[in-house]
Amino acid sequence: MAIKDKKITIDKKLRPIRLAFLVKKDDKRTLREVFRINTCLWGGIYNPIIPFFKKTPSNWEDRRFRHPPASSIVKGYLDSFDPDYLVVKDKQKISDSLFDKERLLSFDDVMNIKDEEPISFGVDITDLYWHLYDKDFKFERRHPIKVFYPKASREISLLSACSFGDFPDEKEMSYVKKNYSHCFNAKELAIGQSNFLECFLNEGVSPLRITRAELKASPRGWRADASIFFMDATSWLDIVDYWNLRAVGRNVLPLPKQYSDNYTDLVNKIIKHNYVPYRHNKDMMHHTTFIRSRSSTMDEMQSFTKKLTSPGDGAYSLQHWYPRMWDEWAKDKDHVELCSVVAREESEEILLDDDYARFKDISPNFVDRYGGGGKPRWMNTLKLKDFYKRYDCPTVLPRNLKDAYRLFGAHSFPKDWVSSEGINIPCEHYEWSHFFEIPSSLKVFEAWFKEQGYDVELSGAGRILLKIIDSVGGIHGARTFQNEEIIKLLNDMSHAAVETEIDDSSGGDIKSRVRAKTVPVKKWQDLLQRISLGNSPEIAERHLRNLLKDKVLKGGVTLQCPECAQRTWYALDDLSDRVTCERCLEKFDFPIVKPISEANWHLRTIGPFSVENYAQGGYCVALSLKFFGGHGLSNEMTWIPSFTLKTKEEKPLESDFGIFLSEGRLDEIKAPLVIFGECKSFNEFTHADLSRMGRLAGKFPGAVIVFCTLRKTLTDREKKIIAKLARRGRKHLKAEQWVNPVLILTGIELFDDFEPPSCWKDKGAPYQAFANNWHIRNGIQNLCDATQQMHLGIESYWTWYEQKRQKRIARKKKPKK
Repeated sequence: MAIKDKKITIDKKLRPIRLAFLVKKDDKRTLREVFRINTCLWGGIYNPIIPFFKKTPSNWEDRRFRHPPASSIVKGYLDSFDPDYLVVKDKQKISDSLFDKERLLSFDDVMNIKDEEPISFGVDITDLYWHLYDKDFKFERRHPIKVFYPKASREISLLSACSFGDFPDEKEMSYVKKNYSHCFNAKELAIGQSNFLECFLNEGVSPLRITRAELKASPRGWRADASIFFMDATSWLDIVDYWNLRAVGRNVLPLPKQYSDNYTDLVNKIIKHNYVPYRHNKDMMHHTTFIRSRSSTMDEMQSFTKKLTSPGDGAYSLQHWYPRMWDEWAKDKDHVELCSVVAREESEEILLDDDYARFKDISPNFVDRYGGGGKPRWMNTLKLKDFYKRYDCPTVLPRNLKDAYRLFGAHSFPKDWVSSEGINIPCEHYEWSHFFEIPSSLKVFEAWFKEQGYDVELSGAGRILLKIIDSVGGIHGARTFQNEEIIKLLNDMSHAAVETEIDDSSGGDIKSRVRAKTVPVKKWQDLLQRISLGNSPEIAERHLRNLLKDKVLKGGVTLQCPECAQRTWYALDDLSDRVTCERCLEKFDFPIVKPISEANWHLRTIGPFSVENYAQGGYCVALSLKFFGGHGLSNEMTWIPSFTLKTKEEKPLESDFGIFLSEGRLDEIKAPLVIFGECKSFNEFTHADLSRMGRLAGKFPGAVIVFCTLRKTLTDREKKIIAKLARRGRKHLKAEQWVNPVLILTGIELFDDFEPPSCWKDKGAPYQAFANNWHIRNGIQNLCDATQQMHLGIESYWTWYEQKRQKRIARKKKPKK
């Protein structure tokens, strides 16, 4: 299928390159080097530091929890920050499984003082300095902005570098500090124990703070209130933790415990300043959270806060743990998900030419057209958007797909990859044009399945579904036949099983009933009017026009041959002065003189809608895809129809559809859900179906398994066999994820125009209870739980979980023999 002359939308975002620096624990020299490099980079303040150690530190987490392995912590940080490049001291010591070798850099790759342009893999901060100077600082302001460069005392120098930045001390890099002083008339500021916190609030702008100029950092999900990080000023780990809290976008100030008594009055002012009502709820107040560092004790933090004066109830709170940004389950609960850092964003609607697209990247407006010494200087992230959810435009791509750039054609980007934010394009030159291929969904799934060790092939039924979806203009067009009576009538027509009354050839009032593939227009009009809202003939007429426009039905007339007296249906395109009888092959004149009665105007299914057995199950699959792509469960999806997975060692695996689903909000960064479905039109699910889907679930842990049927209810036998797989799928995989959530969709959901829970309203028990107490924001896993209770009649997940827990407790209490 091609999508020539069709448009798609490309959402483009400009941001700095995100570098992650891997630093060994307690290596303060390298840590200072990281601070200096990031002081010289646009957006450097948002570049994370990954602490590296062979053994998890004893103070890593509260002792009530088992410490995670050191390797999983490093991997967790990388997954959370999802860096463009990983910067290390020795590239040879990094395993292939930890990070993509082609995006691995040394410190010299980023800043090499021997090069003519010492800054690579980022924008030199001096370009930004001169931009801000020309834009603002060369003019005399009514309210001048104070700018300083820090000169810290020895005991606080590393924390000062982390907080305010530090310029490189090499002679070749001295131009950075000189340009900073010239452009902003910066003054040297001595920083010590007595004024450290004051420098954040009253002394103006620091070198590190300027690195976030021209950028907007927005949190994903819940916006956390302001925080104060109660820390040890001499602890390497606490300094790194503070840096990373700020890198995820948290509004946080460091409070060294060694000097905390000096800042009691200042902290009181900060708390009072933050203690203001919410904009849309005057009864709720913003508060300040004190976060205990790993090198501090709760007693130390409580001892300090007892000296504070609270402006009101709940003005501040104490958090006894450091936010677990390396933990997949905990990072959103602790509000440390990766923030969105964007300089500019645009949406561009482009016309595809032979499945290829051309666009210009977004560039910072303060850089030279050429530069970087052959290295990228900034990033563009792309997301493809297609309202019609077409098969030919994959809008959701699996993360970390190897050699993803091959999907986009030979004339694509130099080396792009798929991250949590979309397609990442490293950019080197100002407003450069890019030319790339839009791959089909099948190519995306082929690449992903190949990494899992499988070859994928579409089935015959799957190819028929593609024709159906193409005919109605995308999966949203499935609403044209989103009714049980329509689907059954279409199926009867495809089987030539429609009984129709016709006038007997001998004349008179005698009528005979015949079985045919055509249906009188009047019968379709009556059906569509009966199922329309308010029994409206206008809606019915509009619906019939859509069925004809989408090539579901085709209009024609039935004529009786004067030679053999048999009736034949003729499409309007086939009518002429003389027509040929398809039974006796004789030609006869079109009956112009004798008017054709209304009963002789008939409709017939055409194309894929003429395929028997409910278009080989295509109607159920199409409505299932519409369910996933048509409401608040998802903002985007990539799908393929019925397919077979083959490998030499195993029996083939089959599924009626596959989906990559981006669950949740528009700026979602979580890995997409993998969904496989088994569909039945009106037949029952069998043990063979359950066995086939069970094998598929076993090969793809974490995938959602969906059973879809056009019937409103399941039989007791079906409930029993599906419930077994559903309970097995509730087992824990990772974080809060089940090993294989099982979702059941029936005609209740598939034939309704509205999403859950609206589709359950006024359907009686047990649906009404869920219609009142469930929300689409709960996510697909909770939707699985709800449909299992409604359609299978089994217990809720939490009841099942408690039963399992009680059994484990009972087994432990049972005396050993």
